[in-house]
Amino acid sequence: MAMTNAFLTSHAVAELIGVSPSTVLSWIDKGLLPAFRTPGGHRRVEPGALVEFLRTHQMPVPRTLLPQAKRLLLIDDDGTFLRATRRGLKQQFPDLDVEVAEGAVEGLLKIGTDKPDAVLLDAMMPGMDGVEVCRQIRQNPNTAEIVIIALTGRLDDELTAAFKQAGATACLRKPLDIAALTQHLHAQGMETPLLYATSDGKLAVDLGPDGVWRLLTFVPGQTFHVVVPEVARAAGELVSRFHFHLLGLRHQFHFSRPLAHDLQRHLQNLRAALTKAPSVAGVPPDFSALATEILARAEALPTEVAGPRRLCHGDLKISNLLFSRDGDGPWRGRCLVDLDTLCSLPLGLELGDALRSWCNAFDENNPGGRFELVRFEAALEGYADLGQQFVTDDEAGALVPGTLRVALQLAARFAADVVNQSYFGWDAQRFSSRAEHNWVRALGQLSLARSLSDQQRAAEAVTQRLFHARKPQQS
Repeated sequence: MAMTNAFLTSHAVAELIGVSPSTVLSWIDKGLLPAFRTPGGHRRVEPGALVEFLRTHQMPVPRTLLPQAKRLLLIDDDGTFLRATRRGLKQQFPDLDVEVAEGAVEGLLKIGTDKPDAVLLDAMMPGMDGVEVCRQIRQNPNTAEIVIIALTGRLDDELTAAFKQAGATACLRKPLDIAALTQHLHAQGMETPLLYATSDGKLAVDLGPDGVWRLLTFVPGQTFHVVVPEVARAAGELVSRFHFHLLGLRHQFHFSRPLAHDLQRHLQNLRAALTKAPSVAGVPPDFSALATEILARAEALPTEVAGPRRLCHGDLKISNLLFSRDGDGPWRGRCLVDLDTLCSLPLGLELGDALRSWCNAFDENNPGGRFELVRFEAALEGYADLGQQFVTDDEAGALVPGTLRVALQLAARFAADVVNQSYFGWDAQRFSSRAEHNWVRALGQLSLARSLSDQQRAAEAVTQRLFHARKPQQS
């Protein structure tokens, strides 16, 4: 069956993808697979909607549903991935002309000269990310009709929305080699969850609409949402060991959250929300004042965070750290979890995200954020014991501004979500709506930023004492 514009019956869909008709009907009834009903009550599915559904849920797309692309360009900064993917595609589609481009600039040049039918595009590349490449392809009238498939380590709402806005045809998940990280940490003597492999050697099982599942070893311990200074110090010690061991890791990762700390993008979204707010029901009357203050404080920050980019965890909120202790003894940091957020960041943003979480007197769902200097000092004391050996002066100087930056960035994100109501983790037991939950979180992060701003000089004096003053002087 060749792809056509004709609508497909539920039985035809089932036959195409090798499932039962009842399964297809279940997807339709749950709203997962778009369809419409005929006057006679029969369900019909548009082929393009089926393709999007299969790609979203990481299911194979039958060749009969695909446009007959003859020339495909792969764009990625990982030469090994390019070569392996090209070999695999040529084996599966012998008639397909597959070219590769190592990096965004080379990719755009090849697109301009060769004009492929389709592009497979890595989301995170140095210099220019996949979203910007996608945008440039679409803005050029000569290349605007090219099929663009974005590849990323982990799909999230933010990244998917960015690619959709830039004009991507679809976003697909690219496997992130978490095993390379966990095995490296384990070899260095650092406790970490390890992945179990299936009988056929896979590290994950794809269940289509039911998600992708992994099995990891169990590490006993406890997590926190708010910490005392003792735990903050243990957190600093644990993260410094993690960063130290990452220095020796040589592996090409495909990072999953390239847009997580794009402050300007979050501010742009907030400006758009501020314009839209008067026409949206349920927006608090103080929204304009809150958004205006967030924008003013954020726009006063330096445009860049000082220091080189490092391999980082990417989401060091306190609940992603596991702690334990013997009896009534002191708490110690046991291991880090949620390792699929690994990314490349300036240390000021990595630790800024950590410190705004660890040093808040309240959890993120409280509107009264307050920066606790004593927890900040304890956390940095724990980190500096080892961290002073590899943290540069620029990185140390960026810790306080980075913490302030992340707090305002999150405030902007949550405030925009008050209008857009896009926060996927809505706690329906505590808050009446997504808008209310986002409003509280925005208030909390802005309050935290105000509190830190009032104590900024004292916090910077702590970093000066713990990093600059303790470093051995050069002769």
